[in-house]
Amino acid sequence: MFGEYGSKLAKNSILLMFFLLLSAAYLVNASSIKGVGVHPWDYDTRSWYTAGTCWLNGDSPYDKALFAQTWDALFEVKLRDQATFVYPPTMAIISVPLALMPWSLAPWVYRAVGMLAILGVAGLTWLLMAPRSREENSFVTLGWYIVLCGSLRPVVQVLVQGQCASIVVFGCLLAWYGWQKRLLGWFLVGFLLASIKPQISLLPLGYILCAGGFRWFAAGVFLSAVFSIVMLTLVPISNLFGYYQESLEGHLQHQEFNQWQNYCGAPALLGNTPLGKHVMILGVVVGILATCWIGWRARQTSDDLSRTLRHQQLVWVMAMTLMPIHIYDLVGQVFVTMTLWVIPRWERRVLAFALIFLGDQSGRIASIVVRLGEGMEPLGNLIHVQGISMAGFLLLGLFFYWYWSDFLRSKNSIYVSRPTSG
Repeated sequence: MFGEYGSKLAKNSILLMFFLLLSAAYLVNASSIKGVGVHPWDYDTRSWYTAGTCWLNGDSPYDKALFAQTWDALFEVKLRDQATFVYPPTMAIISVPLALMPWSLAPWVYRAVGMLAILGVAGLTWLLMAPRSREENSFVTLGWYIVLCGSLRPVVQVLVQGQCASIVVFGCLLAWYGWQKRLLGWFLVGFLLASIKPQISLLPLGYILCAGGFRWFAAGVFLSAVFSIVMLTLVPISNLFGYYQESLEGHLQHQEFNQWQNYCGAPALLGNTPLGKHVMILGVVVGILATCWIGWRARQTSDDLSRTLRHQQLVWVMAMTLMPIHIYDLVGQVFVTMTLWVIPRWERRVLAFALIFLGDQSGRIASIVVRLGEGMEPLGNLIHVQGISMAGFLLLGLFFYWYWSDFLRSKNSIYVSRPTSG
């Protein structure tokens, strides 16, 4: 990509490290970490800190009363909207280490971990690219990719808000990397991290299962189950499922941001209408079925990594469009953006990134609308969520059309069947 001059740059390790540090500094500045205190953006981090404190105190974070009591003892900020802890027990991977630190330090450490996770997503994506692409796109280009991904609004928002999507996406890619390279330890670590937020990781991990990694997937499920049982056994609670159901209902009913019309993708298409919730369920079902089909296709085709990346692109775009996730959960855009090179023709790549970027910018448009006057906030929220939703569906349609055009449309396609053995 850079020619002879680029090759010289790639060999200059000092310059490379300096460039990557500048890229990281750009992310820090773009996410405004330096200008945000521990309030109000650390509300989610407070929930995980409270859960970790409950575990360390021998209390169950799934007990609403104990959770609220621990929160009130830790913070001056009151628990809002009857917030509860509804994450899987594997969330203890984050919650317990956070609770070992004083609260004055914990949110800043967590932001740093989120930053490292974003860089890890970029690094793993680069490692997963075909060897040919890593020669053409030298290590210097990784810095450019990080800067480009820093312009994506979900990347900025997940860092500002202290959410866990960056860690979950990193876990998904680490699991895939471990599976591709047959490194069971890395796969299990990645699977455990990814299990923290199943609504993000269900389709990417399900792809591994459907693409022939049944034993690997089973090992990941077993480890996650054992870890969860251990964490629940440490803080026993009677009628756990009853408590959890009560907490989940409160989480969905009383917290406005968790209403289905405030998700992005399929759940937001019909908004707060009688059919909105059904569209959310339909999106999940379609995503699972389509992931099974893509996994089946992976087993039928050659092991060319470029084609595998095309499969993963489809899975990630579906995960960001069909699953009930929030805008700050769209960190998978980093993977999709960095792997656009596998799509033939630069016009397609530009169009794909334009849709991603314009969908992200719907938030800025919404902010402008809100500033027009009182009573404009509902319209601004609608533009924000619906803009990302429509861009996501257009992107999903394009990716499937390109896949059909490149691999399925004619006998002259670049589809190559995997040879059968025996």
